[in-house]
Amino acid sequence: LTTRQDLSFDEAKQVIAVVGRSKDEEATPSLLRLLGDVRLRPFVADALATLGDEAARPALLRALTRERY
Repeated sequence: LTTRQDLSFDEAKQVIAVVGRSKDEEATPSLLRLLGDVRLRPFVADALATLGDEAARPALLRALTRERY
């Protein structure tokens, strides 16, 4: 999960969901990098919640605090 540029929006959403369900906390940094994509942010937030990695909480709160929508 290094770049979204190679995937369509729908493909990226699917990959994010699968990564979240994997419960592999090593995926957290990759997901956190995707928080910068406003369109994917809600899906990334869901995946991070599913992972349950507490280390993601500060970055997620920062991203959502700045959310304008």
